Amino acid sequence: MTNYEVTAWCSVPYYTTFDVDADNIHKALEKAKQQAREECGEPCGGGESEWDEFQIVSDAESLTYLETSRQAANAAPALLAALSRFEEAWRRWADDIRSYPKLAASTEMFDIYEQARAAIAEATQQQGRAP
Repeated sequence: MTNYEVTAWCSVPYYTTFDVDADNIHKALEKAKQQAREECGEPCGGGESEWDEFQIVSDAESLTYLETSRQAANAAPALLAALSRFEEAWRRWADDIRSYPKLAASTEMFDIYEQARAAIAEATQQQGRAP
């Protein structure tokens, strides 16, 4: 069995370190996720934390793992920028397409557009600006 050194970060800028013994690095990640629940982040706030990033290292190998929520948070600025560009282009296209009744009757794309506008509004609400 190999000893792996684990560093885990949570959604607030806290971290913890501990060791786990496991047969392989993937088992070490599973154990780290379980053990991290009992860890108190530094500086210690005393409450339970959501650990969303793990770095697992042994003498022979290393693994960095991000939970889906952390990956989404990291990608959010690029996703918002792409969605904003889409919304602007779609608005111009929708204005033109309304002159073609058969195409304008299809509501699926208009529904997608409204969902995109709502997502942009939600994402930018705290910034004090609307799309």
